[in-house]
Amino acid sequence: MRLNLGQSARAAGVSKTHLSRLAKQGKLSVSREAGQVFIDLSELQRLYPHATGEVTAELSPVPSPGDDRLQQVTAGLEAQLQLLRETVADLRDDRDRWRAQANGSCSASRRPGLGDASGLGCSAADPGPVSTRR
Repeated sequence: MRLNLGQSARAAGVSKTHLSRLAKQGKLSVSREAGQVFIDLSELQRLYPHATGEVTAELSPVPSPGDDRLQQVTAGLEAQLQLLRETVADLRDDRDRWRAQANGSCSASRRPGLGDASGLGCSAADPGPVSTRR
């Protein structure tokens, strides 16, 4: 079980600064991930045998990479990401349909007798819809 620096300090009954100093001196092995320091409970118990399950039971340990809870959270986040990707694709399709409709309105307003299209966002410099057919 891995603990972050604060959890390790509470479990050992020492300050975070003290544990950091021990790590810098090479007396305590630590791992670093994303700017955070983690200490394995067994490593902490090597220097502080009293840091046992009773003290750490109230702490919420950082999940290890193989932890089931971490895998469940990852699966949930992947499902949410997939839903968001589908939503973005739908919104892009809607945008493209609205754009095509707006282009059609601009070209229709250029026909003789239909009046000014400036209220539709069309301008005289606007060439109208662009054909993608060849």
